[in-house]
Amino acid sequence: MSFPGWRLYPGATARVAASVLLVSLSVTSCGGDGVSGVRPHGPTEIFLSPLQVGFDALRDRKHVDAVILNENGERVFPPGLVWASENEAVATVDGAGNVTSVSNGETFISLAVDSVSARARVRVEQVPRELIKRSNDAQVDTVGHVLPESLAVEAADRLGSPVPGTVVYFAVTTGGGSVRDDSVIATETAHAWTVWTLGTVSGSGHTVTASLVPGGVSPAQFTAFALPDRPDSLQLVSGDGQGGPAGRVLGDSLVVVVLDRFGNGVPGVAVEFSVLAGGGAVTPQADTTGTLGRAAVTWLLGAVGAQAAEARVPGLRGSPVTFSATAN
Repeated sequence: MSFPGWRLYPGATARVAASVLLVSLSVTSCGGDGVSGVRPHGPTEIFLSPLQVGFDALRDRKHVDAVILNENGERVFPPGLVWASENEAVATVDGAGNVTSVSNGETFISLAVDSVSARARVRVEQVPRELIKRSNDAQVDTVGHVLPESLAVEAADRLGSPVPGTVVYFAVTTGGGSVRDDSVIATETAHAWTVWTLGTVSGSGHTVTASLVPGGVSPAQFTAFALPDRPDSLQLVSGDGQGGPAGRVLGDSLVVVVLDRFGNGVPGVAVEFSVLAGGGAVTPQADTTGTLGRAAVTWLLGAVGAQAAEARVPGLRGSPVTFSATAN
């Protein structure tokens, strides 16, 4: 090794080379970029936002932001971030800070890097937002009878997940009758059910409403059709006490009604009609009751004088029903 303009004595060349190597090693050992000697600063603080994460439905997702600072208060983006949930049965968190609700309860999610970490509280508390019918609607049975299938509803949150423990209120809104339970706590499957006894009026005007208190959730409504009970009595409706020319048909038909024990008209019952006095004829001699339980015939008067006819259904109270008329 030689140095221009320098005069070296024997052995000096080796000593100078060693000194240059030592200086080079000292500069390199300072770290950083080998020139300035400045080391990069690692993370010292983590800030999560929000610190309280609330859910009112299952399978919902919310994001938690993270800001990581070094000792100089500068934001840094170090590798190796680790997100974790302390109870994944309540909520989970992915590597991007997205939290997903799993079940009702409370837990913490955390973010850690190197020896620095931060936590946020997560609370899952479902709120029912919908009542869904889970049994057949529009059942048909006889007045005063218990419907064969219970009325069942499911309470669900806004994303459709069942909400167990919800109190559901049942009430008869039209048609009379009763429900066995006016308030029911939904089971673990979020189903609440009760039994419905129909009222005593036949027809379609029977409804039960399932609702939540306080309001804000649309109620679920069940309907039913009540059939009349078995035939119980025969009663006169109209056509008695008329008068008219002999040999002519009376202006009004002879009308009777077949009723059940609650006073509902019973359809499909055969009623026999016949003339008792005065001659003449009824047409037809038998009629079947219609939807209102009524049967009717026309009456052709006989000779001048008192006339009589009857309607009969064997076994019914009030049978036979008699009609009178006068032929002139």
